[in-house]
Amino acid sequence: DFAPFDPDECFKRNLRGFRVAQALEGLEALRAVSERSASAASGGDKGDTSEASAVPQRSLHESLLDAAKPLVTSALQGLRPAQLVVAAELYAKGDNDPSTVHLILRESLRRLSNFSRDEIRRLNAACVSCGLEDPYLARAQKRRFPKALRKELRTAVNGTAVT
Repeated sequence: DFAPFDPDECFKRNLRGFRVAQALEGLEALRAVSERSASAASGGDKGDTSEASAVPQRSLHESLLDAAKPLVTSALQGLRPAQLVVAAELYAKGDNDPSTVHLILRESLRRLSNFSRDEIRRLNAACVSCGLEDPYLARAQKRRFPKALRKELRTAVNGTAVT
């Protein structure tokens, strides 16, 4: 027996996930701008005060990511490739367990042909930064990544500088 399928409910779920992903993209852009403006305003002299002010922002940021996790993971199919990459980067940075990044990675690999080379590079970097080792990612790196990116990753792994 199959569960009843309601296309309206599926659309609504994906739309909620899409909106949350847009909010996460905006949050990341706002955080980056505020960090740049804070570092420019301090001029590097007041490192202690900028670190003290960054701690509450980080905990708020992490709590927002934790609150958004169920929505984002339930609606991964409705997110654009750029939103999937941003979500993977955000969840890879935090102290969250890598299962969320793993779910994002699996959906991204399913739709890998829609990703640009830069998005694939960022997705791979997010998975490496959180220590995620996935056999599907390893296979995609060998067979489905663009040829130039495969070569770039091989040279980076071998320890030679990429120019």
